Amino acid sequence: MGADPSLVGRDTELATLTALIERHRLVTVTGVGGVGKTRLALAVARRVPGAAICLLARRARPDQVPAALAESLGYPSWDTALAALADRSVLLVLDNCEHLLDAAADAVELLLATAPGVSVLATSREPLAVPDEHVLRLQPLAVDDGDGHAAPAVQLFLARAAAAGAAVDLDGDGAPAVVELCRRLDGLPLAIELAAARTPTLAPAEILAHLARRLDLLVGHRRAPARHRSLEAVVDWSYERLEPDTARFFARLGVAEGRFTAEAAHVVAGEPGEDLLAVIGHLERLVARSLVQVHRRGGRTWYSLLETIRAYARAKLEASGEFDAVTTRCVDWTVAQCREITATSWRSWSAELAATADVLRHDAYDALGCVLEHDEHPDRAFAVYGLLWGTDVHHGRAAPVAEWGDRLLARWPDPGEPGWAQAAGIAATAHVVAGDRERGLVLARAALDAADGEPPALVAHRALLLASLAEGEGDAALRHADDALAHARDLGPWRTELESLRAVALAAAGRDAEAVAVARAAHVDGAALEGTVLAAWCALVHGHVLALCDPEAARPVLAEVVARSEAAEYPLGRGLAHRAFGVLDLLAGRPEPAARSLLAALEDFVRLGDAHVRTTLRCVAALATVAGRGADAAGLGAAVPLPGADLSDLLTRATLDRSLAPPVDPGPVLPLPAALARAREVLAAVASGDGPQPATFRLEGAVWTLAFDGTTVRLPDAKGFRDLATLLAHPGREFHCAELMGVAVDVPDTGPTVDGHALRAYEERIVQLQADLAEAEDNHDREAADRARLEMDLLVDHLAAATGLGGRPRRGGSSNERARAAVRWRIRAAIDRIAAVHPALGRHLADAVRTGTWCCYRPERQVTWRL
Repeated sequence: MGADPSLVGRDTELATLTALIERHRLVTVTGVGGVGKTRLALAVARRVPGAAICLLARRARPDQVPAALAESLGYPSWDTALAALADRSVLLVLDNCEHLLDAAADAVELLLATAPGVSVLATSREPLAVPDEHVLRLQPLAVDDGDGHAAPAVQLFLARAAAAGAAVDLDGDGAPAVVELCRRLDGLPLAIELAAARTPTLAPAEILAHLARRLDLLVGHRRAPARHRSLEAVVDWSYERLEPDTARFFARLGVAEGRFTAEAAHVVAGEPGEDLLAVIGHLERLVARSLVQVHRRGGRTWYSLLETIRAYARAKLEASGEFDAVTTRCVDWTVAQCREITATSWRSWSAELAATADVLRHDAYDALGCVLEHDEHPDRAFAVYGLLWGTDVHHGRAAPVAEWGDRLLARWPDPGEPGWAQAAGIAATAHVVAGDRERGLVLARAALDAADGEPPALVAHRALLLASLAEGEGDAALRHADDALAHARDLGPWRTELESLRAVALAAAGRDAEAVAVARAAHVDGAALEGTVLAAWCALVHGHVLALCDPEAARPVLAEVVARSEAAEYPLGRGLAHRAFGVLDLLAGRPEPAARSLLAALEDFVRLGDAHVRTTLRCVAALATVAGRGADAAGLGAAVPLPGADLSDLLTRATLDRSLAPPVDPGPVLPLPAALARAREVLAAVASGDGPQPATFRLEGAVWTLAFDGTTVRLPDAKGFRDLATLLAHPGREFHCAELMGVAVDVPDTGPTVDGHALRAYEERIVQLQADLAEAEDNHDREAADRARLEMDLLVDHLAAATGLGGRPRRGGSSNERARAAVRWRIRAAIDRIAAVHPALGRHLADAVRTGTWCCYRPERQVTWRL
């Protein structure tokens, strides 16, 4: 396998297919043309001694199949082969059966019945439909697993480009161009190889720019098999074998940008008056020939075309002269669906409705372009635009919604147009979430002025609420939440969602107890609604705000979020719950389970978009710091941009992030793939217990053991160490100096601090200590030098505090003043002693510990201490 780069990324499939052929006598590998079925089957054949290989691509007639099988098995005729194989064991690889499907199926069925020791591994774009057949559907290569450089599709492209004599540069914009090119080519190995063959004359970005003409661009060399000489030839191989009515139906599907249901295909691609069951028959035939992909979500079946297949279908549709008419059908269907979904969403937001909206979003953007260009009035455009509020704005895709909103409002600027206020409110929300708060506020206020009903006013107030939360203005956010709620009296699910946002605003304002009460009520209301996605969201808010007061009580609530999210196929909710678990374990000093939860969150977010990955990297950076991997933390923290106002990010910033300090040094900005690769590496190491241990500040007998950033030292006991241990045990809490000293009563002024005799004694002792210090340093006696330096520093500080201008004695202060001075002296002396033997810990404590009347340990980066 290592010698064949075309098998990159196929380790799992190779192992699966090997296991299947060991257990079953007939296994058929199916998949779209160019996906790599033949290469995978031949790789398995190389592992089986004596395997026979029959290539049917060169056979044109059904009657040639038996003779071809006999020849590949080493026999002069089919009858001779059947007789001789009765007592033999052999694996037969039968490649490219689809164009001779019935003849191949008849021959295989007879062979298996006659020769019990024979097994068959077939490749075909559709199954043979022989009894006891086991089918392995081969999918395209993965394009982006979060680390674009390592994705199998990208690795194949690089290998084939190198074989063509081109060195592809992945620095700068090179890597994104290659990743996007492989994505646009659907991860199809043949398409990627044809594109890589162009690299001696075109850079990846240039190939990408010409991809609209992919069927003309991606052409291979003349010595390749005819069916693989171009992308067009690959699809021709299947298309030409379709019945005429199914071929027309397939071409019409070329207008569908995203996934679609059988009902949608019936309206858009069916013949006038054609029955829905007939359309389902077309889809079954296209699925069988690997021209249409099948997906199941929310208990429903959806269909889609790979982009390469869609380009082919669209070209056929344009050639037929039907393109405009079918496009009009598709736009009309999309507009109707958007209107229905939006109207329903004001009453309920079920998992099925969310799934339907999500798969419609691609066609919604296509429809927006059409109506923006051709419609005189904005009603259809505003109806389609409304869908994107629920599908894209809070799912890491706010920027394109903001851009489309500006285009629509520029095309129809009159606030008096029906639907204008709601469209402006949606655009305002998108701008706020994308980070342009100023533009968002302008649009939100305009939407509020133009609002002619409860939904538009609610949308506008909600945008203002998010903008206030993004700026940390908790009180203003509360006012906007109350205003929005006033317009949601008859909008059940939205009222519940706004109550959860009100809980977030209360947490942002520091009113944690009230936030918990409001979030708990919203959680109960959400659980009673039909919309399981909303139920998961309300439980998520409840878990986050509950963690502010009772972290352990938050855990079962977050576990409910995971369960609800899995039931609703809501990976965002599951990822957010895993992230919350990670932060709770991080704050509790449990780095290993924290790493496992954050890794689970990242894997969910990688499939959802960059925004959630980047916000999660803040948590990973904090964990890396606690785990003693400070350099990694700096790089991860730098990968996070200034946040906008995404709902999930606002929630964590208002709750759990309050306890997560940012990295001390952000370091250089890392590209997201590099940051994600580093995060995975750090999380895997921490989860397995590999790497530096958490920091230690512990008294063992009469000796303090201090461990920090991988270095451990031991120092004799002193009162300053005990003060530091108290502060480290309660980061962020302020201790009165009298509490550290054990002083319960503030005793008033006691007169002069020192008299003249005491002053002279101080001065004489300081001179003596200076001599002792010099002698100890000359003799390299560190302990004696430490003792002398400590006593001298204390005496100098005391003497400075006891004298005023001209060396006159100060009057003694209260017991609090004396406690402040004493605590400061002994803490600073302890830090100096630590810095002498452990500079990194000394610097950390010097920066993080504040002394005075109130003393506090407030580190700039989170550290978990073992005390």
